[in-house]
Amino acid sequence: GIDGTLLALQEGRARSLIVARGLRGRVRQCAKCGWTDRAADRVCARCGGERRVLTMREVLPELARKYNAPVEVVAGKAETQLKGVGGLAAWLGRTP
Repeated sequence: GIDGTLLALQEGRARSLIVARGLRGRVRQCAKCGWTDRAADRVCARCGGERRVLTMREVLPELARKYNAPVEVVAGKAETQLKGVGGLAAWLGRTP
């Protein structure tokens, strides 16, 4: 799912990201430390910085580059299955 995948990515445990074509949704990202999640808090729980609302399409490429995780966009049956769990997943394997 989205929350677990964002956590794993930012903890350095995601080898790569798998994204369902047309993924939509919004996240909040801290303007100070960059932490990104779907929590509704306007203030970052990690550093106290102000959080801004961004779309998944805006934030995923940036996070993938930052954490050196290739992105694979899937369609068809894989897309349908992935959307059943939120539209975002990761292959795990790195150790933080």
